[in-house]
Amino acid sequence: MSGWRLTDEQLQTWLASLLAAGRRVVAPVEEDNLALFREVGSADEIRLEPQGRTRWSAKEFLLPATETLFSYRFDSEQVALDAPPQPPEQVLVGLRPCDAAGTARLDDVLLDDELYARRRERTLIVSVACAGAGPACFCTAVGGSPAGTEASDLQLVPLEGGWLLRRLTERAAALVEEDSEGWHPAAEADWAAAEEQRRAAEESTRGAAPPPGAPWGQGRARAGGRCRPPPAPAAMRPNSLRPCSVPRNAFEWRDRNPSAFAALWRW
Repeated sequence: MSGWRLTDEQLQTWLASLLAAGRRVVAPVEEDNLALFREVGSADEIRLEPQGRTRWSAKEFLLPATETLFSYRFDSEQVALDAPPQPPEQVLVGLRPCDAAGTARLDDVLLDDELYARRRERTLIVSVACAGAGPACFCTAVGGSPAGTEASDLQLVPLEGGWLLRRLTERAAALVEEDSEGWHPAAEADWAAAEEQRRAAEESTRGAAPPPGAPWGQGRARAGGRCRPPPAPAAMRPNSLRPCSVPRNAFEWRDRNPSAFAALWRW
């Protein structure tokens, strides 16, 4: 695995070069006080933060709600069918590791679909590792990590004073081969800092708990790294009722299929 230590200015320049090369770049932007994935026309629009998620995932840029399946035209007395145009090369920037892992689950199901496969083949993913856990985060409960790399081609790790950019796949070489000539390779101290941050983020994900009295959905209590809803007040749960109404077999399915559970929850 190769990596480079980037300043904020170098990162901005690199993102601008992706656009200058004619690639479609999709990244988080701020819109109506929300972080949303949008196709960007300038690197200045992109908002990359050490932690925090977008309002929705970037699934629509791999599996759009509507798309052209074919077009037709009349040729004399015959009807000719034309295949849809080749999708553009695109780079999805700023996916959290949980969203990138969700993309892998889409691949498991949809790569036999010709249109999805063509779009996926021309898509590269640049994920951003999480520096900490939010109140609704649970990736470690389903086998994930705030710095997980599944389905990522490159990963940005926020560090003090800049970023660590890790190349994870051979496909990603085309995105960095020109700009990386002027970058400093990551030092041993950078890798150590990234590892320490990963451990701290995983621990905060396991230990995060909602504030007292918070309803289910605003946070979750954890025991042994597993998610469970916080118990209802005693006055609200008669002896004949269990505090949690989720069938036991649902939790058993979750434990047997952690990656699928994470993808379904998020996507």
